[in-house]
Amino acid sequence: MPKVDLVVVFSAAIAGLCLGIFWYSRVLFGRWLAGSISFGGASAGKNKKYKIVFFQTIAELAAAYVLAALIALTGSYSLASLSELILWLWLGLAAAILLETTLREERSWPACFIHIGFYLADWSLMGLIIINLAGLK
Repeated sequence: MPKVDLVVVFSAAIAGLCLGIFWYSRVLFGRWLAGSISFGGASAGKNKKYKIVFFQTIAELAAAYVLAALIALTGSYSLASLSELILWLWLGLAAAILLETTLREERSWPACFIHIGFYLADWSLMGLIIINLAGLK
């Protein structure tokens, strides 16, 4: 079992959560997604948004922990090896799954590409934080 520092995982997850809030805000891509993502109407809007943020926080913590474990297992503490690890994870998991889901469920292509881009940016940011904070210890 690889040694994973939970403080580093927590820091990376918080950074990923902040990136997600910015990524899906109206400042960046939120206005393009406004028509393709529904929060269930005006009455359920606020409660559903809190639910989404709660589960996104859990997802970010899990992703940061798994990424930290994979970095430790593969020894990807250099920028080059981290980039390669992130690229393969992104192509093999996020891009493949989201493209397949978009085709099968006939979802919006612009939304699909925005989500795919988010995973690349999110995992890259978390990976950089993990290798930099792990180097300080």
